[in-house]
Amino acid sequence: DAGDDALAAAGDALATTLRRHAEAAREATDPRTATAHLEAAREAAEALAALRR
Repeated sequence: DAGDDALAAAGDALATTLRRHAEAAREATDPRTATAHLEAAREAAEALAALRR
């Protein structure tokens, strides 16, 4: 089903975004940069959780 495929693709994209921002936060040397990446990762995690409900 096209709707299921779209939801799966959205979930994959959110998981990738979450992972990238978490890794960027870990590698950041500036606390502000790390915080910004952690906030983006949290938003992606919340969206992913909502998508899976």
